[in-house]
Amino acid sequence: MAGFTPKLPLFASSTHGSYHLVQSLPELVKQNFKMLMLTMPEQLISEPEFGVGLPIALFEQDSVETRENIVSRIRKQVDKYMDFLEILDIAFAAPVGENTLGIKIVYNIRPLQMSDTFKINFKEGGFEDVTEDSFS
Repeated sequence: MAGFTPKLPLFASSTHGSYHLVQSLPELVKQNFKMLMLTMPEQLISEPEFGVGLPIALFEQDSVETRENIVSRIRKQVDKYMDFLEILDIAFAAPVGENTLGIKIVYNIRPLQMSDTFKINFKEGGFEDVTEDSFS
């Protein structure tokens, strides 16, 4: 069965050939959006300006200014690398502990005329999905 690109993280697939594949445009957009959010600036040698670097925020003081800087970085990166998206809302989860950051981004995929939501919770040792209740 055909797909757009390998689905990340890579897992072996008996139905798609070597790896599971992204099967829809909204899923492809979400995967690329996630990569834009998680990639650290200067991580890609071929494109050093690419990436919001959300994991860096774990090591910044949680303040209004820090959150404004994160929102600004997200908007600038989306405008530069995914200009077919419109950011509709960015919300931060109420602090649930030390070195934790939850963020929810609602975006519109203009060419598809549909909206989607990206939610992630960073904590020491990695990240995970977040429940809707966590956001203010």
